[in-house]
Amino acid sequence: MNTFVLASLTALTLLLLKRLFSRKHAPLPPGPKGWPLIGNILDLPSEQEWLTFSKWGEKWGIYFNYQSNNHHLIQRHAQATSALYQS
Repeated sequence: MNTFVLASLTALTLLLLKRLFSRKHAPLPPGPKGWPLIGNILDLPSEQEWLTFSKWGEKWGIYFNYQSNNHHLIQRHAQATSALYQS
């Protein structure tokens, strides 16, 4: 009985700690699906990156997101940049 109570209290404590420390993030814009840990590193060319970003922009829209070590937000148009900073 003591083992069951201890296991239940431990599980409850872990669930509460997870809920307490997990942060809700705002949803990111759409973008290409990345691999766990490495993100879209394998999809990025070493030269003329803007061509890849252009293709992704045509598919995903004005704003899109790709993953590397951190998330990166890309916008396709100068008007989108000014709108982003004005809001």
